[in-house]
Amino acid sequence: MSEKVHLAAGVLFAGTKGGTGGVYYAVGTLGDGDGSITLGGGYGFKPVRMLGAEKRLSRRIAIVTENYLLPVSNDNLLYSFGLRFMGEKITTDLALFNVANSGVIGFPWVDFVFRF
Repeated sequence: MSEKVHLAAGVLFAGTKGGTGGVYYAVGTLGDGDGSITLGGGYGFKPVRMLGAEKRLSRRIAIVTENYLLPVSNDNLLYSFGLRFMGEKITTDLALFNVANSGVIGFPWVDFVFRF
C-alpha cells in the first residue's frame, strides 16, 4: 500500500429487545489530507454501497459528501453534503442530508468529533 491508500473492514452490530442486526463492511480511501474519495460496501440483510469525498478548501475547512445506495425502496439514495471545520481537538460538520426525490434539498446535520 501507499500513504494515499487506506483500507478498513469491520462489523457494525446492534441489538434491541425486538432482535438483533448488523452489517459487514469494507471501505477504501484514496487521497491525502487535501482531498480524498472513499468507496465502500456492506452486507446486512441486503447489500449497501457508499461513495464519499472530501476536498480541503483551506487548512481548517473542507467540503464533504457521503452518499449511500440503500436496498429499501425506489428512493434508495441517501445523500449528504456540507462543510467540515477542523481544529486541533475538535472537528465539526455542518451539512444537509436527504433521500433522493423527496422534494426538498435536505435536512440539517451537525456532528462533532473529539480527539483525545
